[in-house]
Amino acid sequence: GSGFIGAMAYTFSDSFWFSAVEGEVNAMSSLFTAIIFWAILKWDEEMDAMKHAELSEDRSHLRWMILIMFLFGLAIGVHLLGLLILPTIVYVIYFRYYEKTTLKGLILTGIIGVFLLGFIQDFMIPGTISIASSFEISFVNSLGLPFYSGTVFFFVLLIVALIFVLRWTRKKGKVMLNAATLGVIVFLLGYGSFAT
Repeated sequence: GSGFIGAMAYTFSDSFWFSAVEGEVNAMSSLFTAIIFWAILKWDEEMDAMKHAELSEDRSHLRWMILIMFLFGLAIGVHLLGLLILPTIVYVIYFRYYEKTTLKGLILTGIIGVFLLGFIQDFMIPGTISIASSFEISFVNSLGLPFYSGTVFFFVLLIVALIFVLRWTRKKGKVMLNAATLGVIVFLLGYGSFAT
């Protein structure tokens, strides 16, 4: 029933069809937004099933978060509109872990969601490109090395650092930090697939 209502909402949505027939990115961006929201709902459903089964050591539900980060990386390559689902994801996580909500908790959750949105939009997306650009300019202009040597060095350094953190978190048993590192890796893979 909810799938039918969602389909009918898009069927009779003038703004969606107007954007879809323009041949722009809005339809694909809307698809990514819907898939990311579906994935967080699947995570929530799996968490509910785990709660009843009392599987405290099972961390398999984190695969949904890693998938969401990959989809975010792909969505950003299409349009930044896909990032706007991030505060909603933070609220779903909040409602999962705090059954008794408060006004303070809701406001703090909103602030965290907006902060994460800004962090990804202002640091992760342009930050990696800006740092790679700085390495490139420094290697080519200051050291006289050939083009792309600074960029290649930065990405090799980034890959080595991420592998080191990934192995260290696995060795120390830091499951959440390991999942966050995997999230960053798949985010960069998704975002990097649109590199030109």
